[in-house]
Amino acid sequence: MRNFAQKIANKLLLNFGPYKWVNATVKKRQLDIPSFSLRSENVKGAQLVANRSELIQLLPKKSIVAEIGVDAGNFS
Repeated sequence: MRNFAQKIANKLLLNFGPYKWVNATVKKRQLDIPSFSLRSENVKGAQLVANRSELIQLLPKKSIVAEIGVDAGNFS
């Protein structure tokens, strides 16, 4: 019963007052972010690594690199 009451309370909070404004603002910002579709040719030869350390090990020694497309400074 507690979970049900919590879900109802959350729904009410998110749909009224400042929370409604925040939700609308976040949704609008998400729509402003351009999206792109990748084709097979875009990822040909791509490798998946578990973390940044593994990625660094794959890079050629003394290379110059740039990390771009990072949201809020987090490695993604």
